Amino acid sequence: MTVCQRWCSLLILAVAFALRVWALDYKPAHFDEGVNGWFVDGMRVEGCYRYDPANYHGPLHFYVLFAGQQLFGRSLWVLRMPTVLAGTAVVLLLLGMRRFLGFRAAAWAAAVAAVSPALVFYSRTAIHEMWLPLFTLLACHGAFGLAGGGRRAGDLWRIGLGLAGMVLTKETYLLHLLAALLAWAMIRIFSPARGGRPRPADLFKGTASEPQETPRAEFSIRDITRVALVSVGIVAIFYSGFFMNWAGLNGLWKTMAEMMKKGGGGDGHEKEMLYWLKLLAHYEWPALAGMAAALILALPRWRIGGMILLAVGAVFAGIDHYLSPAPGTEERIEFLLPRLGLHAHGSLGVGIAITGLCMIFAMPARDARIRWCALYGLGSLAAYSLIPYKTPWCIVNIIWPFALTLGHAMRELGILTRLLLVNLVGLLILLPPAIDSLRLNFNDRTERPNPTLDSLPPLPDGSFIDGDRYAYVQTNFDINNLLQPISQLVALDPANRQLVGHVIGESFPLSWLLNDFPNVRFHEPEDTLENCDADFLLIPNARTTDIEPRLRGIYYRQPHRSRGFGASCTLYLLADRFRSVMPAGREPELVPRVPQTDSIPPR
Repeated sequence: MTVCQRWCSLLILAVAFALRVWALDYKPAHFDEGVNGWFVDGMRVEGCYRYDPANYHGPLHFYVLFAGQQLFGRSLWVLRMPTVLAGTAVVLLLLGMRRFLGFRAAAWAAAVAAVSPALVFYSRTAIHEMWLPLFTLLACHGAFGLAGGGRRAGDLWRIGLGLAGMVLTKETYLLHLLAALLAWAMIRIFSPARGGRPRPADLFKGTASEPQETPRAEFSIRDITRVALVSVGIVAIFYSGFFMNWAGLNGLWKTMAEMMKKGGGGDGHEKEMLYWLKLLAHYEWPALAGMAAALILALPRWRIGGMILLAVGAVFAGIDHYLSPAPGTEERIEFLLPRLGLHAHGSLGVGIAITGLCMIFAMPARDARIRWCALYGLGSLAAYSLIPYKTPWCIVNIIWPFALTLGHAMRELGILTRLLLVNLVGLLILLPPAIDSLRLNFNDRTERPNPTLDSLPPLPDGSFIDGDRYAYVQTNFDINNLLQPISQLVALDPANRQLVGHVIGESFPLSWLLNDFPNVRFHEPEDTLENCDADFLLIPNARTTDIEPRLRGIYYRQPHRSRGFGASCTLYLLADRFRSVMPAGREPELVPRVPQTDSIPPR
């Protein structure tokens, strides 16, 4: 690696890490972060994580969070740092692809991942998802090394540990394994034609600019057995709760039936088939360009078929306005509009037209590894699209193969035309997602409530709220109206951790954030409170007529909404307890109708 390449790599890594770690605790804890934190707190009592096949997530993330909290304490920074490091490691592994695809291709792929709104946003969120692309890329590194004729022991270990990490992360590993095997089978069966006249599409032909690895001695059965036993042993150790919950091993196959039932039914998260394409069209333009490159690299060249698809796509896109539902009558699955404002028919038409255009100029790459990336990326996208159950964070597993195909295309274009012009175009492609990454992670858009299920009007500027895309069920900043006064009181006197509080309704992420407050109670929406008085209460508006007349203290009162689709609530803070941390001049809004007996309600 030259000095220039080394500095370029360091710059990409620095940008990736900065976007992921800067102001890490700015946004409140996500609903699922609270759930994960609650599981980790439970591990301190149970002694291990008891794997539940209906939870749809492997045990690795919980143990990483547990170790972090035991070493560094309970905070949002500690909860989120593991995924920050995992997301940065994804960029590092993409840079490591220079060993197989050349530095330019690897650098462009890493740059796409460094500023990708999805990869940045979910690297800053303490959920499982970022571990899956990390371990998938690790396994790919090993497989690419073996495919190039090399026989490094490290490649074999990368495959084994990568596969083990995938199994430990999320049950959708099976989907990626199937996509990988199908891509490999298609490469074995169908080989690109060689020779003939040069074509415009030869810029994607994938000629290798770096020498192939010199084949080394074959691995022995002992080498393969050692890696397999260690990898299987790691999986067994984690799923068995470090030998404290042997029943967890049965969940390895039981969870597949659960996933089939949940994934096929949608379970409240059903989205339209084109959901992922619309997300790519809205935020991930480099990945969308990489998908077009993947089509050129993977599809057979068929001019007549391509022209037919181009015409059909143009028709669908042209009649989008006439087939779209009237404003205000959209179904839930149709809420997502890309920046072009296309509904389902228009989006489908554009996708068909692009496929036809790529088929006209198709030229399968001669480098089997980049052709595999193209087929694997398209196969993963197709599999995720066919499953009705869709949550936006799964897109991180779709983006990285297309980042590699785009990087390969940029590398080949740089060879055939002016490198300065290619680099300038590449930087312009990266600019919109970089701006989106800043806007998604460092502004207050999540404070605005999302549209309801029955009414989905756009914002005054014609766009839809970010909460309908990546900031899914994001916690609103209203939660700070409770957390900040409490933290200020604890800073003044640690004895204030004995505050009495009642939270009715949706408890996450508060059940984790306030888990070290022993006198805070969480109740179901229909629960009856025997004694309503407390230092603070958070109750749904539907219960205010029942509870508010029974309060004997003087309270500060303000509206509260936990998240966009959450119930409207009211927050009550006892004046005698919170007056010292309230803004100067603010007077309590709730004065009881009964005579005061005690300045502080009895416990």
